[in-house]
Amino acid sequence: MEQNRAPKQESAPPAADQKATDRRAPDTPAAAPTHLDPRNALALQRAAGNRAVVQRLTTRPTAAQSPKFTSVKKDVTAKAKNLATSHPPASKEADASAKAAKPPADDKEAQGKAANAEKMNAAKPGEFNKAAFIKAVNDAIAAKAPKNLDEADKFGDSGKADGVKQDVSNKVGDGKKQSSSAIETTTKAPPDVGAAKDKPVTPLAADKPPGTPAAPDPNLAVPDKAPPAATDFSQGPKDVNAEMASNEVTEEQLKKGNEPAFDTALKEKKAGEEHARTAPAEVRAKENETLNSAKTDAKQDATTALKGMSSVRTSTGKDVDGGKGKTQSEDEKKRTEVTGKLQKVFDATKTDVEKILSDLDGKVDAKFSEGEKVAREGFTAEHKRRMDAYKDKRYSGFTGKLKWVK
Repeated sequence: MEQNRAPKQESAPPAADQKATDRRAPDTPAAAPTHLDPRNALALQRAAGNRAVVQRLTTRPTAAQSPKFTSVKKDVTAKAKNLATSHPPASKEADASAKAAKPPADDKEAQGKAANAEKMNAAKPGEFNKAAFIKAVNDAIAAKAPKNLDEADKFGDSGKADGVKQDVSNKVGDGKKQSSSAIETTTKAPPDVGAAKDKPVTPLAADKPPGTPAAPDPNLAVPDKAPPAATDFSQGPKDVNAEMASNEVTEEQLKKGNEPAFDTALKEKKAGEEHARTAPAEVRAKENETLNSAKTDAKQDATTALKGMSSVRTSTGKDVDGGKGKTQSEDEKKRTEVTGKLQKVFDATKTDVEKILSDLDGKVDAKFSEGEKVAREGFTAEHKRRMDAYKDKRYSGFTGKLKWVK
């Protein structure tokens, strides 16, 4: 009669009825409750495996919610930022290229010529002393003036007028030198290299990229182990035993029941007990394997990524060095071109000024000779006219001839 009460134990069928519902557990881990009925847990374990049970027993935070993941993310971000900002700004690098540019060999000479050009520009022609010139002419004429009537009569053909020209010409030469002295002196002066300044040259410093950052702690890249409750399946068999006891059903009764349902229930009970005993170790072993593999992969991936970033940083630094060297060369080339142009402009200007000064002698002499000739011819003609008039008046008539003889 006691065996007839065994059918009240229907633990297995109700657990099987939960299979359809509990199979959805792996898809909804974030919303799963932390408490699960032991019988349902056992059924879920048989239907979907230990992973589904763990997912139902634990509420796992997302990566964004994990302090460990936040920490490793900050670590990687800081290292990437350090690589990206470990070089001087572009403006400073460009300034370094200009400072490293070497001046051309004739830089000081060009500076000296530029200083001379300023002096030449400031030089002014001297003032012509008109009063002194007129006095010199008068003095020269007075010195050559005839002293008696015979000299006055022969003055036009005596050549003394030419002597006046020579004396006055010397005075003209002195005036010309006085007028052009300042310009000529500055023009002929050598380049004033004493005023030149050496360009300071600061050699370019090679890029110094930081070393490859160390990989972040791989322990921070994987979640923590599941809590002990996630692998404790002992409560299920305990609850089954308690329910059987409350229904006064024993394993012996199920064995002697000679009913297929009893045999199945007993078999599932034993399987559940065995699974509850061996599953924790299996779950932990699989968990350790998964976590260790994830740590290895995380470390390898992080190391590879950081090496890649470091390689890009080093390559970029080399490109920047090449660009700075190119900029320096272009700067030096431009300095050489500018210096060459300054040299040419100064030399051409100096040549032009020297030609003007050289031509000035001929122009002054020509102008003076031209004016002197006109003045001398006019003077000679006027002298002859006046002498003839004087002679006509003085020695005309009968008495005039006696005066002439006398």
